[in-house]
Amino acid sequence: RALRVMTGLGYRLIGKPNEYHLHFHKDPALTFELHDALFPNGWTFSRYYRDPWRLVRPVGKPTADCGEGLELVFPLEDEYVYLLAHAYKHAQSKGTGLRVLADIMVMNETVGDDLDRDYIRRQLSELAILEFARSLERLAYAIHDDVPLTVEQELAVSHMAGCGTYGNEAEGVRIVCVVPSERAVARFWPRLSDSSRLTYS
Repeated sequence: RALRVMTGLGYRLIGKPNEYHLHFHKDPALTFELHDALFPNGWTFSRYYRDPWRLVRPVGKPTADCGEGLELVFPLEDEYVYLLAHAYKHAQSKGTGLRVLADIMVMNETVGDDLDRDYIRRQLSELAILEFARSLERLAYAIHDDVPLTVEQELAVSHMAGCGTYGNEAEGVRIVCVVPSERAVARFWPRLSDSSRLTYS
């Protein structure tokens, strides 16, 4: 049914449906992923996100579409954790593009003062991606603040620029075939030197 609705709206299905999402595109540049799970079975985070409903909270005020308490959303902290977990998944499978750095900055610039950083740190630690998150945040802040990049940061930016928006097949092949003994994201995300602004202490 979702396929029929989306194609009726002018989207086309990209690739074949997989176990956890449908990927659609509409010209000139709209991309839409319809998930029935946040991560595929067997993936590193599938257990943490098996029941994402445990994380949602009702929106307090009614909206045009929903009555009071009927609309459910991730709290901002869980939205931010998911952003970083999703970036990690892309970095592990097909690489991740520069857009994730913009996503990090937009969230930090718009709602950063309201985020419970201790909660975020605990969740990132539970997911074992705290260092990965710190690397991305340092890089995002360095670019945003127009701070000279370290050699490692320049390499990371160059690598990400070559991965397109969401990663690409060539990077996926390189990760799987060229460096099978080094599947850890740390291979691609060396510990970047501190910038003047860090999200976590």
